[in-house]
Amino acid sequence: GSVFWVALEAGDEIGPAWPGDRAAAGERRARRETVAVVDDDPDIVSYASAILEHAGFRVVADDGRPGVAVRLAGEAPDVVLLDLSLHGRSGEEALREMRDVPALRAAPVLAFTAAVDPAIEVSPGGFQGWLTKPVEPEALLQGVEDALEALERAAAAPSAEPAPARSL
Repeated sequence: GSVFWVALEAGDEIGPAWPGDRAAAGERRARRETVAVVDDDPDIVSYASAILEHAGFRVVADDGRPGVAVRLAGEAPDVVLLDLSLHGRSGEEALREMRDVPALRAAPVLAFTAAVDPAIEVSPGGFQGWLTKPVEPEALLQGVEDALEALERAAAAPSAEPAPARSL
C-alpha cells in the first residue's frame, strides 16, 4: 500500500470559507450563545459542532441517554438540536425530559433528523422547527439563527407565544 504524508499550516484562516457573517460571529463570541447538539452519532456531533463553533457559538454535546436534561441544565443552552432517534429512546421522550427542567423550558428545540415526519409537533412546548440530516452548513446556521430570533422576540413580548422557527 501507499503511504501519504500531508503537512498543513496551522492558523485560524486556513480552510474553506465557512458560512456566516464574520461580524455576527464576532458578536456571538462576545455573547457566547450556546447550542446543545444532542445526537448519538459522534460523526454528526463533530460535524455540527465544527460548523457552529467556527460561526462563534459555544457548543455542548450530549448523546441523549436518560438524564440528558440534568446534564444540559447546568450548561443553559440557548438552542438545542435534538436527534429524533437516539439509542433506546425517541427524541420526543428526551424533549419531555428537558421540558420538565425549569432551566430548559424556554430553550428552543429543533428536531435534528434524517427524515421529516409530518407528525413532528411544531409548537411552543414542543419542537420549534426541524433540520433535515444531512444538513448543509448554511441551513444549520440559519435554523439556529431563526430559533434565536424567535427566542428574542418572545423575550421582548413575554405575553406572546414564541413563533416557531422555520423548517429547513
